[in-house]
Amino acid sequence: MSRAKLIELSRRALEGDEAAVASLRTEDVDVPDEALLRRAQNRINKIEQEAMRVPFEKPKAGFKAYHGTPYRFEQFDIEKIGTGEGAQAYGYGLYFAGEPDVARGYRQTLARDKLITPKGETFDPDMLQHLNTRATFRHTLDLGPDEATRLAIQRGEELLPSANEQTRPMLESDLATLRRFQDEGGLAEPTTTNLSGLYRELTGANATELDYQKAEIVEQIMIDGDVLGVIERQRDFDSYSPEAFSWFKENIEPTYEAPGALYQVDIQADPD
Repeated sequence: MSRAKLIELSRRALEGDEAAVASLRTEDVDVPDEALLRRAQNRINKIEQEAMRVPFEKPKAGFKAYHGTPYRFEQFDIEKIGTGEGAQAYGYGLYFAGEPDVARGYRQTLARDKLITPKGETFDPDMLQHLNTRATFRHTLDLGPDEATRLAIQRGEELLPSANEQTRPMLESDLATLRRFQDEGGLAEPTTTNLSGLYRELTGANATELDYQKAEIVEQIMIDGDVLGVIERQRDFDSYSPEAFSWFKENIEPTYEAPGALYQVDIQADPD
């Protein structure tokens, strides 16, 4: 192989020609200038090593995080740490997810069996103090909140006469709580906008193109369980027509009540 040929192969190899790289790596090739071959191979090796390196990404100035919860509040409270999912698997603190759907999963899990009191507050059966009234309420909740309340009261009344000094205050507290709910109108399951009925109406026989666009928004809310996904898709991808999105902003977003809440938080990186 002549010096000119070797230089040409080196140039082609540097441009990514695999055949040229293979030729330069051939051990039995007759090359008069071994030093030049070694330099060419070293250059090829460096290029290959650079290609295998993971590119360095400059840290972002901030990112969005999400917190799913069956409750609604104005600000995060460190005194509530440990009262949600409760595992604290990664240490003491407030927990956030990097993706909305992950936070939605926590919200849905934690929202199970949550009910609304006559005053609009969230009631968790775990608030009942006595094991038997709590278990009776939970096990009969499929019959409806009113029936579960009645049966839990009945069970508490059965146990009260034989209760000891430790359990009597628990039963009395549970009975007072459940009777108060009855007197005030009863517990209710979380209510949301009747999206399934609205979807059927929008996709009926006389549906227009705009109706179908509205139905797409409604379907997305039913999938997500909140309106945040619709807002993000419009912001990031302009997914919906201006007319359909305006209809959503005016008629759905102000009245839709999700089972709990999905909070979006902007996390800012420390510039130092």
